[in-house]
Amino acid sequence: MKRFLTLLLGLVTWATSATHIIGGEIRYTSLGNGLYDLEMLVYRDPNGGPLFDDPAIFSIRDEFGAEVLTLDFFLDSMDFVPLSEDTCYASGSGLEVVVERGYYRDTVSLPDSTKGYVLIYQRCCRNATILNIPNPLTWGATYATRIPARDEHINSNPHFPSPPPIVVCVNQAFYYDHSGVDADGDSLSYAFGQPFTGGSQANPAPVPPPPPFTPIPWAPGYSTNDWIDANPNFAINPITGVITGTPTTIGQYVTQVRVTEWRNGENINVTWRDFQVNVVQCLPYPTAVILEQNDSCSGLNGTYIAAGNYFDEINWILTLPDGTQEPLGSDSILTLSRPDTGAYILTLQVSNGICGDTVESELWLYEPDIGLAILGPDSVCFPQDQPEWNIVPNVPAEGSSAWYVNGVEQSGSVPEPSAFSAGYNQISFTKNYRGCSWSDTADVYWAICVDIKSPNVFTPNGDGENDNWYPFWEYEPERIEIVIFDRWGVKVFEGASDTPDLWKGWNGVNYSSKQDCSEGTYYWVVRGFALGEIFSETTGFLTLLR
Repeated sequence: MKRFLTLLLGLVTWATSATHIIGGEIRYTSLGNGLYDLEMLVYRDPNGGPLFDDPAIFSIRDEFGAEVLTLDFFLDSMDFVPLSEDTCYASGSGLEVVVERGYYRDTVSLPDSTKGYVLIYQRCCRNATILNIPNPLTWGATYATRIPARDEHINSNPHFPSPPPIVVCVNQAFYYDHSGVDADGDSLSYAFGQPFTGGSQANPAPVPPPPPFTPIPWAPGYSTNDWIDANPNFAINPITGVITGTPTTIGQYVTQVRVTEWRNGENINVTWRDFQVNVVQCLPYPTAVILEQNDSCSGLNGTYIAAGNYFDEINWILTLPDGTQEPLGSDSILTLSRPDTGAYILTLQVSNGICGDTVESELWLYEPDIGLAILGPDSVCFPQDQPEWNIVPNVPAEGSSAWYVNGVEQSGSVPEPSAFSAGYNQISFTKNYRGCSWSDTADVYWAICVDIKSPNVFTPNGDGENDNWYPFWEYEPERIEIVIFDRWGVKVFEGASDTPDLWKGWNGVNYSSKQDCSEGTYYWVVRGFALGEIFSETTGFLTLLR
């Protein structure tokens, strides 16, 4: 895929200036067999000076200066370069920042050369208000790069995906990533250079002469590595290409960045990038913050405050669940009331009249009676029972959820029997969605199921042996009841674990008449209780003999 180079070059139009070319660069891509895709970007001030050359006179020379090709490089397209999003310059300070960008593209075929080539474009003149070069209106610019000899290297030169900002704020720390991208994977090193001149006021668009190129002298007090009034001084990292520094004086400055390609430790090419930096007075950049005065998870009404810094204009917008937007005014405190539940997006836009900031907050509004209901048995016994726990939520299906038994999170979709301990247990279910949380709990009595073992015959004859009948069970539930009936269904005994009668067992006496019961077969029922309800019931027969 063809990738085109984009460079942002700043220009400040001062009241007395006539402005011209302000920067540019050349990039080429090897297509193989001596074919190259050429790209050139040139930047100008649209408020004054000449239009883009169409065609531009583009020269290709060998390394010894001999002319190989003079190309009429036709303008492909133009656009305006936007301001950097993080720079808030004060338009009231008598300046305007506008940059127009021209794209030139063509494909050329170059024969094999043991000398390599130099690609050159020259244009005059620069802005009259540049501070770091003398008589700036008299100097032009040279944009150039090299193609190494093909018998040594097949090469594409680097391009720069991160353009410099059009304006830089005075007395604010500056950071710019000037790193290039090399399609061949070559290593790149970076250094400041001295901008080249080219052309003249008498001949602003010449056929570019061969190198060496003529550097522009620095104005007094400036140099290649001290080209801008700054503290700390501007510096470029030779490995990463990052430029840092803090400018201290408003004005325009030009610089050059020299990017060297290295392959296997050998210097194979240099690309020169020339651009103008415009230091301006900036305002503090506005920041927007939404403060919520209530829990949006608990109802349809809410109060929100426009917080942040450095703004005096406010605009609220609400995006409804169906995607439509509703303006909410410009008050610093917003009281919001919605008739319907759902997911909303609240947008706060702030501005200082020049720059602005926008922040969004997701609001998930639901009725206050949101909750969960855990449906399932209040008591179960193990291992026979495999209870099913159902959740009846008034919450969305999306989001995360979790089960807990006695405070321990469970990994399954429902609690496993092994998670419970004998006796009382607390199970809970939680739901989390969009920062909101709901939960419900239930108490469950978990017991080993009553496994009744009872004698079939007993002899209540007062001899001290086998005089009482009572069952045996492996685990004692919360409460046990025993009821015994004769063959006509008349209750002859009743006892419970919370009364002493149960533990004595049945002695063959009718608990109501206090008379000895006759020999025969009797029917018994044993019930286990938990949380006040029956959770197990066992029946059987016994024989009374005297």
